[in-house]
Amino acid sequence: MKNKIVIPMVLGGIICIYVLYFMGWTPVYTLDDAYIVQHSVNNFVNFKSESVFLDSAKNSGLTSIVHVGLITLIAFVFDTNWSQFLIASLSYILFLVAIFLYSFKSTKNIVTSFCLTLLAAVSGYVIEQFFNGLETGLLIFLVTISLILFRNGVPQQKLAFALLPVLPFVRPELSFLSTIICVRAAFFYLKNNQKSEFSRAFFILVIASAMVAIYAIILTGNILPNTAGAKSYFFAESCKQLDEKIRVLNSGIGRFLSSLGVLSLGFIAILFTRLRFVFLTFISIFYILYLLEFSGGIHHNNYRYQYVFYAFAIIGLIDFLSLNLVAKYSKYLSLLMLVLGLYSVPKNIHNLNTSIQFTQNENFTVGEWVKENISKNDVILIHDAGYISTVTNSKLVDIVGLKTSYSAQVNKVTRLVNCGNDPRAIDAIATKFNAKYFVVFGMWDDIFQLTNSLKVMGWKVEVADKSRDGAAYRVYKISK
Repeated sequence: MKNKIVIPMVLGGIICIYVLYFMGWTPVYTLDDAYIVQHSVNNFVNFKSESVFLDSAKNSGLTSIVHVGLITLIAFVFDTNWSQFLIASLSYILFLVAIFLYSFKSTKNIVTSFCLTLLAAVSGYVIEQFFNGLETGLLIFLVTISLILFRNGVPQQKLAFALLPVLPFVRPELSFLSTIICVRAAFFYLKNNQKSEFSRAFFILVIASAMVAIYAIILTGNILPNTAGAKSYFFAESCKQLDEKIRVLNSGIGRFLSSLGVLSLGFIAILFTRLRFVFLTFISIFYILYLLEFSGGIHHNNYRYQYVFYAFAIIGLIDFLSLNLVAKYSKYLSLLMLVLGLYSVPKNIHNLNTSIQFTQNENFTVGEWVKENISKNDVILIHDAGYISTVTNSKLVDIVGLKTSYSAQVNKVTRLVNCGNDPRAIDAIATKFNAKYFVVFGMWDDIFQLTNSLKVMGWKVEVADKSRDGAAYRVYKISK
């Protein structure tokens, strides 16, 4: 087994190097929010308080304090940009190692194990999700470990219970998964009259919960992040008609499953395994909550939020192929699935390359333009609060509210109440902070009518970056 572990490590290492090659040998992240993480880590490493964003609560805008904490530890030694990439690479390689070892233990077949590991390594947008600079890859790895450890109801080692309180601080949605796993384990102990075992597990759970809660309060001043609320106020989808929300949700689920290709069969396969209760309960809670509050969110960033289920799919396939009736065909079935799964890889790699180039050609260039052309005394309205915050000394106001608390409050009583675009929201934010510039992504401007809203409310809006004509991000000089 020790010799075989080299297989997934080498596979993961090769793919990490391949991704770095696409990035131009310097880490580039496909999502602007990744640079919010960098901005916060830089503040921690340099022991600085917030100096760029106005009206920013303590370390606001952080969804995953576990992810940020790991990057910060490494950033005391390495550059922040590389620290982010190292955490992503480590999460990816450990994920593949976990899948390979679990598959080999279950199927006792090295061909099946390799095929399923490679399938897990490249299906859908998983590579992009691991290397988008956010917590998605770490989430996939930790969910995988959790499902493996608690597959039979309770783990072999009680210390595994310490992992469960960590999950909600990777992503808030995982609080439901942790709860389901805990309830299932408690039922197992009590059903088998193992009260002493239950007490030990409960003690570990309480101690770990207290430790991670204290860490959250020290880091951000709160136990729960503000990001979900701020996004729900801005996008204002909870007030939409139910039939419209169902249509949007169904579309997002369908596209996610389609993007996974043959791996999506794992969601059927897991229904024949011991994890079906965990899966069905968690997926029901997840989609009901998104239906009610943020149905469009499951489309965002190549279905990023739905990748919380990725581990269920691959674990489902492994467990299904280890069933007595199927095991003797596992090698051939896994080979067939791998061949079918590899069919979509070139398209997904192209998409990854396109996303990296977008960051380089758009986020980087608008950031440099702002740095070189706008005074540090001027206030800039933004909605993508990441990369610009790492290169400019100007004062920034996040109109979504991830970093600027006042924006979230305004969006709650305007956009959310009126179920969508409300010119008063951006007017109130711009007026409050005496904004002089507005950096906006063209697609967002079209959807949310942001510059038009400023004009409707009496603002003069002029293109400031005329030399960047045709760019996806535009800079406007605004005055009233």
